[in-house]
Amino acid sequence: MIHRIFPYFFLFFVVCSGQIFAQKQGNIWYFGNLAGVDFNSGSPVADLNGALITDEGCASICDANGALLFYTDGQEVYDATHTQMPNGFGLKGNASSTQSAVIVPDPANVKKYYIFTVDNLAGSDGLMYSEVDLTQNGGLGDITTKNVPLLAPTTEKITSVNHSNNQDYWVITHRWNSDAFYAYQVTAAGVSSSPVITNIGTVHTGNVGNTLGYLKVSPKGNKICAAIYDTGMYELFDFDNSTGTLSNPISITGSQYPLAYGVEFSPDGNLLYTTVEGSPTHIFQFDLNAANIPASATLVASSTSARGGAVQLASDGKIYFARYDAPWLGVINDPNTVGFACNYQDNGVHLNGRLSKLGLPTFIQSFFIVPEFSAEFFCEGDLTQFTISDPSQLDSVRWDFGDPTTGASNTSTLINPTHVYSGPGTYTYTITFHSNGVTQAQTGELTIHPHASLNLGPDRELCEGDTLHLNATNPEATYLWTTGSTAPTLTVKKDGVYGVTVENYCDTLYDEIQVSFHPSPTPSISNDTFICPGAQIVVLTDTGYASYLWSNGGDTWFTETDKEGKLSVQVVDEFGCKGNNSMRVYFEVCSNAIYIPTAFTPNGDNLNDVWMVVENGATVTDISIFDRWGKLIFNAASALQGWDGKIGNNNLPEGVYSFKLTYLDAVGVEGAIKGSITLVR
Repeated sequence: MIHRIFPYFFLFFVVCSGQIFAQKQGNIWYFGNLAGVDFNSGSPVADLNGALITDEGCASICDANGALLFYTDGQEVYDATHTQMPNGFGLKGNASSTQSAVIVPDPANVKKYYIFTVDNLAGSDGLMYSEVDLTQNGGLGDITTKNVPLLAPTTEKITSVNHSNNQDYWVITHRWNSDAFYAYQVTAAGVSSSPVITNIGTVHTGNVGNTLGYLKVSPKGNKICAAIYDTGMYELFDFDNSTGTLSNPISITGSQYPLAYGVEFSPDGNLLYTTVEGSPTHIFQFDLNAANIPASATLVASSTSARGGAVQLASDGKIYFARYDAPWLGVINDPNTVGFACNYQDNGVHLNGRLSKLGLPTFIQSFFIVPEFSAEFFCEGDLTQFTISDPSQLDSVRWDFGDPTTGASNTSTLINPTHVYSGPGTYTYTITFHSNGVTQAQTGELTIHPHASLNLGPDRELCEGDTLHLNATNPEATYLWTTGSTAPTLTVKKDGVYGVTVENYCDTLYDEIQVSFHPSPTPSISNDTFICPGAQIVVLTDTGYASYLWSNGGDTWFTETDKEGKLSVQVVDEFGCKGNNSMRVYFEVCSNAIYIPTAFTPNGDNLNDVWMVVENGATVTDISIFDRWGKLIFNAASALQGWDGKIGNNNLPEGVYSFKLTYLDAVGVEGAIKGSITLVR
């Protein structure tokens, strides 16, 4: 037997960044003049499906897997097929409002969402909300409640972040002609009618141009910043996402900030980025850990665009910049890095012919808090390693590996734990992390793969005509036989050496088998024989076979019989191959002086082809043969002439024929014999 197995062991490493582990609700953006970007691949890709044409405000939402649900400019709402929802019109936001809308899930129902809208230029509609039910319109959703008023007049600013309880949300705006921030809590019971009001910072008043400019909360939910457009000011505050209150105001002003517009926080919350819309278009960076934050300003980028707009953090951990009327978005590639090393790229994402305007979608900022994770070793029995690349963002973490059969080993509070899964399969694990008062739970899936196993068995000796089925099946494997076949099984019908390489996620194995086919044996046997009734004969076949089976029950190389009819033998050789042969025994009419066969087989095989009697001391004087109607069909005057089963040249059919025979015995006494003959062809 030839039998070889060569295993190969592979190391698999998977980087599970925020794009994989994080919430993917912010993965598809629609903005500007029919522009769009999709982050589901891990990198931004231009998306040409969007229906929005908006200078500024827009918002979109995906499900937890990054599949688009709907999007809006604050006035019209489009579903996942980019068709306006049946009731998706007439919302009281405005496409010319800086942040016309933000979309917030209903904490009590994954199929329901709130769209919060703000009017432009301190319009009378102010802050309102509408409700989307995704069970409507064949699962594509529709507006079931529209334009519920909350506050008026407001600035064009709105933002949202998780509540510290990780169940509710805060929706925050600023009242016009006031120093008041309004924080509305969204709970399982609905939208609170009693907002948390914090009177702090400057009064937003004067030219209605001061309603313009973005409002953002940091992903951690501990800082908030507002741009006041005409005044050329950015105001920074601490935010308490457990109470909804603001504190510790810091004003950032100066002639270098005319037309203050965009604001965004770095993923780690340590840096603030702001934009100036006017020409030249600048992006500034502020160090939030500096003793004097306004004095830490660094001009990190100047765009070639005449006007610049929003800056928005994405799920890939980068910050994107809206360049007005440009077919590109700018990008800050390393936004956690101080100074020019943040690596701004003016032509960052090509929009494939579509144009950016001033706005980018407004999201719940908590979507972007998740740090980067990695995992490696996914084979059965491996010590699967989980790693958080930057644990400095986290206060604590708890892992649930989704493998309850392992008992206490199923959970860990280590930053970088390991776990041995109980067996192959797909597991849903949960990472619950706490950061600056925010608790988030992220789920993901990983697959533990089985090791391959392969054994074609020992070399085989088979019989001619047999079929051998070789089976190399393993879960999740590919196959390559030496015959070129890629199927998991192979049918073998001829001699040869057959090998297969089996490869799955964990192993590459090889095995081979030699197969030999032996011809079936053909045992010899006696010719057909005539015997007198009551007589017994011995019938022989070849010696040396492993076993014998005669049709009369004999089990040796010979047998005896006194029966008329077919006698057959089956033999089995040393390889287990079977063969058979047979002969016939016929009774004949016997007398003391004449031997008369009872049957013959005139089939041209030169065996018993002629019926003849044999004289044994008597002399045959006449032989007559008749058909069943008594017609004479053959006559002979001596035993020297036999009947060949014909009349003339015509074969007579099988059947029983009668005969009459006369003879003179040894002393001259005349006698006669009558009987029958069986003709077998």
